Amino acid sequence: MNHLGQLLKQARLAAQFSTQESVVKHIKRSNKKVALSQGLVAQYEKGDIQNPSPTLLRLFSSAYNVDYVRFVLAFISDKYLGVDKTTTAGVRHWRMQLWQASLKRFREIARIPQDQDIELEEFQLKAKAILVEHFEVLDLQGLMEWQRRFCPKEIWVLLADYKDEQEPIRSATVKHIKDGTRINYLVQAGTEQEGGGFWRMQRTIVEAGAPRERVDEQMIPIPLEQAEVGLFEKRMVILNPNDIDSMTGFRILQFGGEGPGHTIAIRIDTAELKDIVNTYSPWLFKKYNARQRNFEKLKLPKVPSS
Repeated sequence: MNHLGQLLKQARLAAQFSTQESVVKHIKRSNKKVALSQGLVAQYEKGDIQNPSPTLLRLFSSAYNVDYVRFVLAFISDKYLGVDKTTTAGVRHWRMQLWQASLKRFREIARIPQDQDIELEEFQLKAKAILVEHFEVLDLQGLMEWQRRFCPKEIWVLLADYKDEQEPIRSATVKHIKDGTRINYLVQAGTEQEGGGFWRMQRTIVEAGAPRERVDEQMIPIPLEQAEVGLFEKRMVILNPNDIDSMTGFRILQFGGEGPGHTIAIRIDTAELKDIVNTYSPWLFKKYNARQRNFEKLKLPKVPSS
């Protein structure tokens, strides 16, 4: 696959140049001496040019209103990444996507047009570089795969949003239950009662194959009153909170919609995580004991035999 050729053709058509000849005429109006023809544009779009001209790529960039760096990255992908057999195709693909996304230019930054203050792009790129360099991130599917391999003894989910019955969380939760992992969920009071969001989530996990008695014992709701909900960030997952050597936590962020494709997890710094656990542990312990004293063990509905 020739990424540069595809990108050049897509960019030309998006810029309303329906023919290759039309873009040649457009470029030559202000660059009369440039060596460019319809045949050469066709060669670029077919991927027949092994060493693209930086001058022509810049002219295409200007004509199509596409960042020049995008063309350069596509060329690098074709010439160097495509022949790298030390990684999987998926890794090569997402390396390229990360590269392109991190260098993406925005028409404006927080309502300030870029053509008025180009210096802001420098600050934005600096911030992106720091984020990529210092933060461990996973998407939702990656987080669930990591949890399966981590094999935690205990998990805190702060706060449960009741989409946890959906994939890929559902199958990971079933595995945790079968492995004996205890999962404490901070939930809004009332949702653990029959018909509530947490109750429905438990039922879904049972239907997915987790033993009902284990779900009862290991998926533990800790109810929060409305005033208490605001004490917690939305949302965090902490694994092995009582083991200082292995405790690991992630902040869960959602953006641009719902579902696995709009969820990422950012690992919490170890020192900060210890502070979070030390702050919440005594309070959660009291809430858990109060639950044990004041609530009967949850009874899940029987799942019909298939």
